[in-house]
Amino acid sequence: GLKSDGTEFPIAFRLSKFYYKGHNHFLFSIEDLSNLTSKIDDQAKKLIELNENLIDYAITLDNKVDKQVGKIKKINDEIIDSIRYSKNIQDTILNNSSKKINKFIDNFILYIPRDIVSGDFYWSHKTWSGELFIAIGDCTGHGVPGAFLTMLSNSLLNEIIITKRYRDTPKILTQLRIEVIKLLSHKEEGGIKDGLDIVLLKISKDKKKIEFSGANNPLYLLRNSEIKIIKNDPYSIGYETENERKFTKSTMKMIPGDKVYIATDGYQDQFGGDNDKKLKRKGFLNLLIKTSNVNLTKQKESLEDFIKEWKGDGFQVDDITILGLDF
Repeated sequence: GLKSDGTEFPIAFRLSKFYYKGHNHFLFSIEDLSNLTSKIDDQAKKLIELNENLIDYAITLDNKVDKQVGKIKKINDEIIDSIRYSKNIQDTILNNSSKKINKFIDNFILYIPRDIVSGDFYWSHKTWSGELFIAIGDCTGHGVPGAFLTMLSNSLLNEIIITKRYRDTPKILTQLRIEVIKLLSHKEEGGIKDGLDIVLLKISKDKKKIEFSGANNPLYLLRNSEIKIIKNDPYSIGYETENERKFTKSTMKMIPGDKVYIATDGYQDQFGGDNDKKLKRKGFLNLLIKTSNVNLTKQKESLEDFIKEWKGDGFQVDDITILGLDF
C-alpha cells in the first residue's frame, strides 16, 4: 500500500466465500500489516543480537577449553616422559641381569610389558664360587605401581643374596617375604597389601644341578620331549603368607639336552584365538613342546609370533615374561 506521504506499507488481501439466501457471496478485504511486520522485525533483531551473544560466548568458551586442553596435554606429556625415563632405568637393570645369564648359559628371555613399564622382572647374580642365581618375579599390578615393586624386589634380592650372602633358596624367599612385609608396612593400618609371585633358581657352576624354590610359580623341565612340572609352594610373597608358612626347594640333576622354563602367568592367561578364550597352562606347555625342536633363539621367535597371532586385535591382559635355559 501507499500512504499519503508516499511511503509504502505492507497489506494483505483476503477473499472469503460464504453462502447466503441461496446464493454464493464473496467478501473482499484489505488488512494493514504494518504493526505485525514491525513486531516481526523487532523479534528478528532480538534473535540476531542473541545469536551474536551466543557466538561470542562460544568463542570465549572455546578459548578457555583450548587453554585447559593445552594444560592437560602438557601435564600428560610430562607424565609420559617421566614414565618413559623410568622404563629406561628398568630396562638398564634388566639388561645387566640378562648379560650375566648370557655369559653363563644358552638362554632366551621373552619379555613383553603390557604398558610402558612392567610389573614383571627378571634378576640374576653370579657368586664368587661360580653359581648363578636367576629369579623371575610377577609383582602386584601393572604399569607404574607394578614397576615400583619390581625395583623394590630387585634391591631386596641384591641385599639378601649379594650383600648378606644368603645361598639357600627357601631361606632367600623367606627373608624376601620378611623384608617386603616390613617395607610395605603390611601389619600396620593403612599399609600396602601388595607382594609378588617369584621363581628362584640356583644353578651349579658345572650346570649339572639346579635348586628351585617357587612362590606361587612352578618350574617346567623339558626332557626327552616331555614336560615335567616341578611344583611350587602355593602362596605368594606378601601379607597373606606370614611367617608360619615355610618355603621349600627341589633339587634336580641336569642331563645334557634338558631345557628349563620359568615364566610369569601373563602368557598363559592371554585371551585370544577363534573363541577369545585363555590359552591356559595346558596350551602353553603344549606350545613349549611343539617349539622345542629348534634352538632357543628360534623358539623365542615362535613363542612371540604365536602370542601376537593368538591375541590378534585384542587387549594384552598382563605383562609377559618367559625364560628358557638349555643345558
